[in-house]
Amino acid sequence: MKVAHHGSRFQHAPLYHQLDADLALVPVGQDNSFGHPTDELLELLEDSGSQVLRTDVHGTVVLPADGQAVPRSVGPAR
Repeated sequence: MKVAHHGSRFQHAPLYHQLDADLALVPVGQDNSFGHPTDELLELLEDSGSQVLRTDVHGTVVLPADGQAVPRSVGPAR
C-alpha cells in the first residue's frame, strides 16, 4: 500500500490493520521539515506487520508487476 500524506500523523489506524498489507511505501523527502513519516505511523505499520520502504531512506523503489520478485531500490535516497 502507498501510505497517505508522506506518513503524517493524520492516519486511520483501523484501515491499516484491515488492509493487512505486506508492504507499506512511504514517499517522503529526505530531511523534510514536517518530520514525516511520524514515529507513530512507523509504529502503526510495524504493529500491522508491514515491511516499510521509504524513499528518504531507500530511494526510488521498484515494485515488480509479477509479484514474484521482491521490491528493490534503484536510486539514491532523496
